[in-house]
Amino acid sequence: MKNVIGFIGALGFFLLLGGCTSNIETKDLTANDWIIEGKKKDDPDTIVNFSDHVVAFSIDTSSIPSSSKDEWEALGEEFAKQLLDKMSYKFEYTLKDNTMVWKKDGKISKKDATYTVAKEEKNLVLTPKDSKDKKDNLILKPYAKKSEDSTKISETSSVKNRDKETTTTSSKEKATGDFVETASDAVFDGTTLKGNTYTIKITKHAVIQPGETGNEYGEKPVIAFWYDTLVNPTYDNNTPVNPMTAWIINFKAIQDNNPNSVNELNVASLPDQQFLDSQTQDIKPGGTVSNAVAYELDDSTTPVTLVAENGLGKEFGKTEIPLSN
Repeated sequence: MKNVIGFIGALGFFLLLGGCTSNIETKDLTANDWIIEGKKKDDPDTIVNFSDHVVAFSIDTSSIPSSSKDEWEALGEEFAKQLLDKMSYKFEYTLKDNTMVWKKDGKISKKDATYTVAKEEKNLVLTPKDSKDKKDNLILKPYAKKSEDSTKISETSSVKNRDKETTTTSSKEKATGDFVETASDAVFDGTTLKGNTYTIKITKHAVIQPGETGNEYGEKPVIAFWYDTLVNPTYDNNTPVNPMTAWIINFKAIQDNNPNSVNELNVASLPDQQFLDSQTQDIKPGGTVSNAVAYELDDSTTPVTLVAENGLGKEFGKTEIPLSN
């Protein structure tokens, strides 16, 4: 979380900065988006975008390393990153004879940042006016966006962007034991949701009709899940985990039987009375507690999709469960 908060001021860095090629034109700037890599190991990358007269800077939040110790801190990080994603600095600029001027107040003044622009292979090099130290140069590298259906992590020297699907693939590779290394590695394979603080293992599921044991007072059939919640032995227990809360904040059940909206199912009564007292009990680090949960079905034929995600909607995985009589 400290990493994310510390980066909020990073965009202001460019306000402080004051190979020969042929003339650089506006079309060279707008040909693609650009990335400026962080100067230090934990510094985030910066995405740069040009229009014909405006330059915009934003933080590449996917390049920010996580420092979260548990799911709760991870939620805070995700929220902060969403705020950063909405932040950008924009300046009007002029480009003439390989000299670029960023107008801080929309008009030319002595406070403007002036750069000499050159091209080195595919990169653009911006050298601050009157600067003799190459460390002050800004190296803009082409920003290669990933396709939506990418399933592998592809880190170039200039881009460390991870989309949702590549993150899931990476997480699966790291999930070798009962727990994963960091909260951002959490993954659901259809049976087990592995986290770094706790893991939830589904042991069985069943459809229970109205009047049957586990759904004695319901008017609709329900789909019930039995599961175990395991807490990492290394967890500092600063926020105790109980099985009911662990499930509710991470899972939702959907029946896709509405053409216009997502039909998220309502949670039903506890389907197994043996867990009446233990469902809200705190689990010790290294301990395991069993529980059950049920959802009211809207019909008896449409499959149920069980989705695992965090509190901000980042999906860890999902599975489709057909309904059988």
